[in-house]
Amino acid sequence: SNQGDLFCIEGTVNLALTVPCSRCLADVRLPIDLEVSEHLPVDEVTHPNRPPEEGAELDTVISSIIHLDQGRPILDLDELLRQLIVAEIPI
Repeated sequence: SNQGDLFCIEGTVNLALTVPCSRCLADVRLPIDLEVSEHLPVDEVTHPNRPPEEGAELDTVISSIIHLDQGRPILDLDELLRQLIVAEIPI
């Protein structure tokens, strides 16, 4: 949703991964339920290639999910969701 100066990405992701067991290497079904809540400044989304201001940190989330297509920004959530899912997989 567009909330003026922020794009808000909120939702739920439910999935099941099949991963090898760390003890016996048998396949184990691992259910993952994620609550996604990301807030991206509209200005950074519409101008993703602008260098950060002095003293400001570069937001790697924005640089990994915003792509330009013929000068228009496209929000691609694949990388954001991949990062969230990988963070949920137990060591």
